[in-house]
Amino acid sequence: MPNAPYVFNVQLLEGCTNSEITVAQTVGGSANWVTPGAERLDSAGGNSVLVVSYPSQGWYTITRDGPPAGAGGTDVQYSEFINIFTDRLLPGIRTLYGGNPSKRMCAGEFMVFEHIPALGRFGDANTVEWQWSFPGGSINPSGAPVPPSVRSQADPGAIYYLNPGTYVVTLRARHDCCGWSKPIRDTIYVLPKPQVTILGPNEVCATGPMPTFQAVPAIPLSIDPNPEFRWYINGIPQTFSWVPLSANGHLFTPASLNNGDVIKVEIRSTAPLWCYDPAISFATKTITVSAPSQGGFAYINAPGITQLNVCPGEQHTVGVVGQSTSPNVTYQWIVSTDGGATWLPVLSGVTPSILTAPLTVNGIRYRVVVRNGSCPPDTSTAVVFYLNAGANPGLVSVDPATDTVCAGQSANLSVAGFSGSIVWQYTTTPWIATSWVTTSYTTANITFPNLTQTTYFRVRAYIPGGGPCS
Repeated sequence: MPNAPYVFNVQLLEGCTNSEITVAQTVGGSANWVTPGAERLDSAGGNSVLVVSYPSQGWYTITRDGPPAGAGGTDVQYSEFINIFTDRLLPGIRTLYGGNPSKRMCAGEFMVFEHIPALGRFGDANTVEWQWSFPGGSINPSGAPVPPSVRSQADPGAIYYLNPGTYVVTLRARHDCCGWSKPIRDTIYVLPKPQVTILGPNEVCATGPMPTFQAVPAIPLSIDPNPEFRWYINGIPQTFSWVPLSANGHLFTPASLNNGDVIKVEIRSTAPLWCYDPAISFATKTITVSAPSQGGFAYINAPGITQLNVCPGEQHTVGVVGQSTSPNVTYQWIVSTDGGATWLPVLSGVTPSILTAPLTVNGIRYRVVVRNGSCPPDTSTAVVFYLNAGANPGLVSVDPATDTVCAGQSANLSVAGFSGSIVWQYTTTPWIATSWVTTSYTTANITFPNLTQTTYFRVRAYIPGGGPCS
């Protein structure tokens, strides 16, 4: 029958239990194999190469069915006998996680793999080659693939798994008589790391009470109802040991904080079949520390003045003394027109540290609320303005012939349309409110001698006993 395929195996039609037995047809085309008593190690049916394994000793028949009649061939069967003459002992796979046998680990950690020896003549004693397979495994935490030199060791050691999932590890051993063993498999379960977050403010006040921060674990309570925590500030442990949830280890109140401090919490699970590494997962929070506002007292024109007699329709600049340099400081000016009983914002929202205050009624008051981050607001003392009525400073003019003079010469000045009593003032720096000098001139026309630089003049009018108006 010249077209009938010839079937043979590479172990010369004999072999050991628990070993790979490979047979093949010698002509092209597909084959349908019939292998009673065998364990198929390749895909079922229709292939030209067959890999099987037998669990026990004995004589077995391997049959190849040819193409059916009417389909380009004749319905031919061809059989061979195979003798499984001895029992082979298979090695096993031992997994060590954190020093203990386990098949569960956390992502980012490693599992140690060893083979469990198979003793005897048909076990480890005559094993000449090892072959491990670690799908999804790495040789280091950076994700480098496991090299052949490690996969060919009897005990490859630590293999990292960086992502959660279920992974199948395979081991094959080649015996000098029995050839390759059938694959020995084990399943590794890689769990997500226990996650933790920190609840608490990102900003605190340097002089205020320190807040309590809370670590919120994401470990299901069904897996671990009592995880442990350790807190750090800038990498320095704040507890000498791990503190469980049952002892409020998830809560932390620092004694003090400085700007830019980093609070960190680590979490570990003491539950069985969970993570081993004591610093499994952590969360951090960077803290901004605000200094309280310094003083925050309002002033008029110069520090220390808290009240002033002014004329109707004038405006005065009020500001803040001792204002903080923190970028988080804000100012809100408020005004009262009823003697301080009611205070309302001058402008909506945040206002500058200096305000040009409209003076609308006698006794109008201004003050400022200074806020710095999370520190309590500091409200300044009030500035009070008393409006004098009745006096009119009039209009000042200078003799055109003397409005431009040489150094050492005099200028003739006059004021008209005033009421009440007057007094002349001068300055060379009018933009400085405190630079005005009061003279002894109290008449409408004066000659001011010995001018040495550009000089500014004004008249203040007042009602005797009622205070001056500028």
